Amino acid sequence: MRRITDRLELTDCYKKVQNKLEEYISNHKVSVGELHQYVKNNIREIIVECELSDVIGASNIVLDVTDHFYHSELDSVMKFESFKHRFM
Repeated sequence: MRRITDRLELTDCYKKVQNKLEEYISNHKVSVGELHQYVKNNIREIIVECELSDVIGASNIVLDVTDHFYHSELDSVMKFESFKHRFM
C-alpha cells in the first residue's frame, strides 16, 4: 500500500475517479442517485477499475467524488437561464 504525499498525485486520483463515474453516467445512462447507490455497494470494484487498489484511503476518494456528484444533483444548481425565466 502506498500513501499519497503529493498534491498532484491526489488530484490525479480524484480525476481518475471522476472520469470513471462520468463514464458510467454517460455510457450506461444511469442517474447520479443510482450511481451513488451502486458505488456504495461496489466500492472495491470502482477502486480496482480506477487503478487505486494500492492507495491508502482510496475508498475515501471514491466516496468523496460520489458524494459531490450526488449532492450537486440534490442541490440542483440553477443555470442563469433557468433562474431568469423562473422569476421574471
